[in-house]
Amino acid sequence: MTPMLARPDVIALAHQLSSLRHDGSQVQTDQLISVPLVYQDAMEVQSQLSKLEGAGAAAWKVAKSPDGTPVAAPLHPYLDNPSDPIIAWRKGMKIEVEIAVKLRQDLPVRTDRAYDRDDVEAAISEAYLGAELVWSGISEGGSISFLAFLADRLGNMGYVRGPALPLAVLEPGSTFPFGFC
Repeated sequence: MTPMLARPDVIALAHQLSSLRHDGSQVQTDQLISVPLVYQDAMEVQSQLSKLEGAGAAAWKVAKSPDGTPVAAPLHPYLDNPSDPIIAWRKGMKIEVEIAVKLRQDLPVRTDRAYDRDDVEAAISEAYLGAELVWSGISEGGSISFLAFLADRLGNMGYVRGPALPLAVLEPGSTFPFGFC
């Protein structure tokens, strides 16, 4: 049987990660109250952390783990094309400029097969330029424990959605339209 975090450990780790984020402090993985060993635990800690921080489900960061497992985390705070965005800066924070998409329809979990590119593209209604701020209360990020990093919302500290882009930017081999603004 795979070991699971006890409920008090889930809550305690979520509180620790929230405090680290609030204070702008970092600890090494071995200084965490507990470390998730399975995805279910990491997602439960992430859920509790999101509740503590008031993170809604308006936008999600979607990624793959080092072993190829699809993962997601709420983007918080999520700022929708603001005229004057303000997000707290932390020493060591990184900015990732990304293309974000809005779905016109849900992509429900599939158990029979994976989605292919055409399925995903058909579900996209809009594309945007955006900037994600990445910083984790875990000093090594996900290099020691990806599951602890997943619990820390994949290091997401905020996302600013910018201007709309033509959907053509999603096509393989397309060039970025620098004159789109």
